[in-house]
Amino acid sequence: MAPKDGESISQTPQGVFKPLASYSSMLNQIEELLSARDYKAAIQLSENLRSLALKGLHYFQTFEDSLRLSLLFLLL
Repeated sequence: MAPKDGESISQTPQGVFKPLASYSSMLNQIEELLSARDYKAAIQLSENLRSLALKGLHYFQTFEDSLRLSLLFLLL
């Protein structure tokens, strides 16, 4: 479940971060907007996608320490 406005990621149930699950459809929408020369809407959607990516990175850094440690262990 994605955090609601004013709610931090840590307050979501079980810290689940799923807003980027549909990133490919967002990319398709951006491409369609660019093809239609709707640059302002494409920029806005691109900024939204960038913001979600940064929130996803924050989630990964904050809540997935055990996963990162496991990946590091597997790589060594």
